[in-house]
Amino acid sequence: MFSSFLGSAWITRRRPEYHKRFILLAATALVIPGVGRMPWFNGTRSMATSDVVPFLLVWLSPVLLAMTFDWIRQRRIHAVYIFGLGLLVLLRYREWLRQTDAWRDFMHWLAAVLT
Repeated sequence: MFSSFLGSAWITRRRPEYHKRFILLAATALVIPGVGRMPWFNGTRSMATSDVVPFLLVWLSPVLLAMTFDWIRQRRIHAVYIFGLGLLVLLRYREWLRQTDAWRDFMHWLAAVLT
């Protein structure tokens, strides 16, 4: 996810309103291991259901603060933040996605196509 956001930032470097948002999303994608090691979380993989919301709030706080700033300043939230926030949440739950039958079927299909 980091490389996707960083590549998008590089492509949009001449458009500062996009570039700065992609850079913030890239930096936020790198913070997940540090947040998972905080003493009040028991690791990112074995997290209890009650820890999920606080974990996401701490991890995604830079993006949430930037979205709030955009809302106060411009009365709208930039689409890059909405799209990026969705991708970051999916990144957090990628293990659950990998265990679904739909993902396995897709990967078997993709392997058959590529081989």
